[in-house]
Amino acid sequence: MKESNERYYYLTIENVGSTPAYMVNVSRIIGKNGKPIPPEEWSKHVVAPFIACLKTKESPTLAKITTEFYHKHLVEENEIIEVSYVNLFDEWKSFLCSFTKDLVIPVHAREKPPRFLLTLPDYIAMLKALYKVSKTSTKKE
Repeated sequence: MKESNERYYYLTIENVGSTPAYMVNVSRIIGKNGKPIPPEEWSKHVVAPFIACLKTKESPTLAKITTEFYHKHLVEENEIIEVSYVNLFDEWKSFLCSFTKDLVIPVHAREKPPRFLLTLPDYIAMLKALYKVSKTSTKKE
């Protein structure tokens, strides 16, 4: 993060992976209460162009953020920027960026490992759904 003159901070992103990332953008800003801030509010202070393809080792500007918004919302109120992208396998991915006065801290969301067996909560939810379906189909007869 670097500050230019007096008005903006420029948030840059670098693809450190071995494959390109597609459709990279700031998808939302999450408030301190955990709820997303409406884009109509934050887009007045954050200019985030859509990056169609982010090649390996490329590091363009991801967002231009007003100094006032950066300090008040991202640093003082601990709001978080979510960055979304599509990987080589056409899967939507995202990560979060938290901020301090001089530092950006990327936070990767923990993903569920691929499994053939369901977790206990998933299994219970599936059984409830199947039970509801069987109840509704027996009532029609």
